[in-house]
Amino acid sequence: MFSLKPVQHFYVASGCLGNYISIFLRMYNSLVERCFNDCVDNFTRKTLQKQEETCVMRCAEKFLKHSMRVGLRFAELNSQAATQD
Repeated sequence: MFSLKPVQHFYVASGCLGNYISIFLRMYNSLVERCFNDCVDNFTRKTLQKQEETCVMRCAEKFLKHSMRVGLRFAELNSQAATQD
C-alpha cells in the first residue's frame, strides 16, 4: 500500500469529514421534513399539541430505527463480501 504525506492525509481526512457532515445534514433535513409534514397540521399555536408531539416522537423513533437497521444490513453485506474474497 502507499503512504500519504501529512498534508495529503489532512486533505483526504477533511474531504471525508465534509462528506460525512453533508450526509448527516441531508438525513436530518429529511427527518425533519417528513415528520413535520406527517404530524403538524395546526398552525394556530406556537407550541405543538399533545397528539402532534407524540406523532413527531414516534416518527423520529421509526426513522432512526430504520436507519439503524439499514446500516446494520449494509455492514452484514460488507462483511459477507469481504469473506468471499
